[in-house]
Order: sequence, then structure tokens, then C-alpha cells
Amino acid sequence: RSSLEKALKLTLDKYIKTIIDKKFPLSETAAAHKHIENRAQFGKVIINP
Repeated sequence: RSSLEKALKLTLDKYIKTIIDKKFPLSETAAAHKHIENRAQFGKVIINP
């Protein structure tokens, strides 16, 4: 738990920046998986409910 708290603090203090590559709606989950499988992403892929 300590490591998670440290990572969260670094993120909140903006020492770590999360890069979001692409957002997909839940209805396009299959496309999101293909995007990841094809190694097309640079950063995180988000699936919104």
C-alpha cells in the first residue's frame, strides 16, 4: 500500500504525467482491444462506460 500511496502523491504533485492515447466508448470495446493488440497506442487506452 505504501508504494501505491507514493505513486498517487507523485501523480497528484505532477511529477508523473499519465498519457492518454485514446478514449473509446463501451460499445467500441472490441476496437479498443484491437488498438492495443496492434500496438498502436502510445499511452493509456480508456474505455468509458
